[in-house]
Amino acid sequence: MSVSKNNLVILAILADPSTGGWPTYTAHLAYGLREAGFDPLIAKLTKTTEGKPRDFGRGLTYWNFNEADLLSATRHTPVIITAIGKNKRVAAAELIKRGAVTVIHDPTELDKDLIETLKDSRVITIRKIIAERLSSLGVENDFVPHPYKRSPLRFDEDKANPVAISRVDFDKNTHLIVEANKGLNPKDKVIIHGTLNTLYESVKLKLIDPDWRSSYAGGWSAKDDLWFAVSIASRSRAVVDLSTIKGDGGGTQYSFLEAMDAMKPLVLHSNWFTGESAYDEMAEMGIYKISTPEELSAQLCEPMRADQDSYLTLLENHEARKIAKGLIGLI
Repeated sequence: MSVSKNNLVILAILADPSTGGWPTYTAHLAYGLREAGFDPLIAKLTKTTEGKPRDFGRGLTYWNFNEADLLSATRHTPVIITAIGKNKRVAAAELIKRGAVTVIHDPTELDKDLIETLKDSRVITIRKIIAERLSSLGVENDFVPHPYKRSPLRFDEDKANPVAISRVDFDKNTHLIVEANKGLNPKDKVIIHGTLNTLYESVKLKLIDPDWRSSYAGGWSAKDDLWFAVSIASRSRAVVDLSTIKGDGGGTQYSFLEAMDAMKPLVLHSNWFTGESAYDEMAEMGIYKISTPEELSAQLCEPMRADQDSYLTLLENHEARKIAKGLIGLI
């Protein structure tokens, strides 16, 4: 399907979360499409089509469509499904049958039914390890890295505490940070930011440290600036992100890119790296790697520096306009 004469492209986010990687990807792609000369329209699936846009946050708007109207739009306009929640699989399957392009972010999204739906359709993957996984399952796909539009603001450098700027959740291994914080001096403790999974807090974090919230600064609204996390990182002396995803790793996540945009040292979990050069996009960038609370504590007490030249090269590889043009070229 070619792009229409008015250059309209629908970004269908078929998922409920208003924070996290899915809406962040959608926003960066929308900005990249704009800069590349296209007109992105963010669409959400609801029972009723509305005649005016709503606030998506991040300086963007979205439109509510019912399923029939969204399906009808595919006749004349290319559709990129930027996320598929489990409760939107049926609608996604219909859009895919009509030629919509689907973005797959990580292996947790995949199950037997979705894999079958994706066969013989156009699929985009955002990390090489996911691309190979899908290919092994019989789903042809194109690897197109995360789009990332850099913050238009540069912030005064600050040497305040290290920070974490991802979700507070099981797959982020925030408990390792909480454990490390218990033995650190106040100036070295990691200040934890991000949306909190309260179940994770109950069964993990409170058992480690009932007072863990003394280092928790809370989350931030989806209505905030797209680069709010960059501003948090910019006032820190390092960013800690201990994400691990089974069957995934090696490439970038938005919290990594945000730390690099702020030009801050980045501490990652050793298990994020696969040991395979084809997957480990950041292996030679001077990223600090830890796997235990003790290693994290020791690292945070040592001087660290950001490999700014490598950061700039990687950010250029993910530049939103370039990525958006490449993705449109595959439609």
